[in-house]
Amino acid sequence: MNRILRALARTALACAACAATLSFAQGDQRQTVRIGLVDNFSPRFYIQTYAPTIQYLKEKFPEYRFESVEFDGAQAIERSGETFDFVVSSSGAFAVLRLKLGLEHVVMRRRVGAPRASASVSGVMLVRADRKDLKTIRDLKGKVLATDSTRLFGGYVALLDEIGRSGYDPDSFFSGKLVTDYRYPDAVSLLSLGRADVAFLSTCRWEQLIETGVVARDALRVINDKTQAGERCARSAEGLPGEIFAATPAVSSEVAKNVTIALLQMPRCERDWEWVSATVLVPVYELLERMKLGPFAYLRERTPAVFFERYRMQIGLGLLFIVFCLGLALLRIYRSNVLIRRRTQELTQTIREKERLTQEANQTRHYLRLLERNNIVSQLSSMFAHELKQPVTNIINYAAGLKMLSDSGRSSEKETQLALAAISDQARRVGDIIERVRAYAKGQPAMVTECRLREVAEQLVRDFRMGQTSKARLQISVPGDIVLPADPVALELLLLNLLRNADNALRGVRKPEIQVSAASRAGHVRITVSDNGPGVPEQFLDKLGGLGAVPNPSGLGMGLTIAAGIAEKHKGHLEFHNRPEGGFTVAVYLPGMPQQGEPDEDEKRRQAFRDAF
Repeated sequence: MNRILRALARTALACAACAATLSFAQGDQRQTVRIGLVDNFSPRFYIQTYAPTIQYLKEKFPEYRFESVEFDGAQAIERSGETFDFVVSSSGAFAVLRLKLGLEHVVMRRRVGAPRASASVSGVMLVRADRKDLKTIRDLKGKVLATDSTRLFGGYVALLDEIGRSGYDPDSFFSGKLVTDYRYPDAVSLLSLGRADVAFLSTCRWEQLIETGVVARDALRVINDKTQAGERCARSAEGLPGEIFAATPAVSSEVAKNVTIALLQMPRCERDWEWVSATVLVPVYELLERMKLGPFAYLRERTPAVFFERYRMQIGLGLLFIVFCLGLALLRIYRSNVLIRRRTQELTQTIREKERLTQEANQTRHYLRLLERNNIVSQLSSMFAHELKQPVTNIINYAAGLKMLSDSGRSSEKETQLALAAISDQARRVGDIIERVRAYAKGQPAMVTECRLREVAEQLVRDFRMGQTSKARLQISVPGDIVLPADPVALELLLLNLLRNADNALRGVRKPEIQVSAASRAGHVRITVSDNGPGVPEQFLDKLGGLGAVPNPSGLGMGLTIAAGIAEKHKGHLEFHNRPEGGFTVAVYLPGMPQQGEPDEDEKRRQAFRDAF
């Protein structure tokens, strides 16, 4: 039936062409309007749409002679090289030929009942109603397909696109395809006979078969039904634009205007379609890209050029990102180099400054060593002057007394011998002081022997009385059993300095008194020298024992320094404090005779002194 209808349509068109040719041969001078027809339609389109449209145009414009040329697909009309005024094709073929032939759409075929012109054609997937195993598109995978044509853009192509949009590869989805090319048995017959599992039909084809009684409605079932309310025909895919009547660059503006107006005014009559203004064609291009057809057929190829063409935007963005990253990296490298140069300059300057400071420090240390040497010389000179004063004074006094006895004629052999013995003893004492000061200067250890503190104290009092003109009352309280390891001469010098300092502090004091006492406890010895003088200001207490700690206008200020040095040589120390009842006390802490296994560390020894007293 379909083949007969298509043959009749083509026969009618051929007769019209022959009539036009005969008329031209008889001298027909009318303007020829050539129409190229891209054959990817069903036979119904020829009978129900194209033939009535050409007949209408002939009646509307008798001054034009319409000539139709049919081509088997878009590539055929492209290769022909012929010139046409208009081209009639499906929206898919139009998208393929638009840029190649310079086409501009004039009108678009709209199916009555379609929601819009851009969704006028589609397709429907049908299965037998008794096939309970086929419910969704997924169930159709690996089945056999029956279709009347594989070139129907609004049927076969739209349905394959729906399969692709469901996540499957349309090219390998079916295990087999039966294409009838509109011959008997058609796709519905193959489905009914069980030779196919699913049939693809264009929009409204199923409804026409039901109306003509070819098939019962309940015999078949729609898969993936997308029919919306108000639509007269079922569909299984999204709608696409219908057939397009397009103008080529060769058509005159007058002919294009007249034909466009005529087509838009063409009455619908009893037909179920009409020509309307062309609308958006974006869905067509999106489908062609998804299906890799027409201008997007290159996407099926696997070449670098195709890959670049397909992903040029992504590649461009990737290259832009790489350039950005490289620029950022170069900027960081530049910044790092700048920072490194700046830091290098700072380090170079710091090193130079350090070298300068080191040189200055070396010069300063050299200068301080000179000062230190001078200070040592000064200290030694002061120590000699301070310590030799007492025995030299005694020698002078003995020599003066001996001279006085000799001048008065009252000298005797005994007295002379006593005076000379005392002078010899004081001279020996001068020698001992010199040796002790030299040992102090060289840092040599003291010459330690077992000393009885009572004997040292008695000799101390005799020397003090002989060398000093003191008005102070001197009280000595030293037990006779205290023995300690010490240098007798150094220990006497230590105590003598403390006595002299106490005597100096008592000048101007009524009833001056000096007390010397000693005690031994837990292997440690404490010797205290106290006076009833004014005491020492609190701000000087922590500095006592250091060189020049307390200004002394009457002397060199060396007494306590020498005493502290002698105590430290004997692994002892001095402590100073003002008496609550008035006066000042110096306490000398020295170790007693060492016992076996007794530690001698300084800090432990100091703590032992504190615990003992």
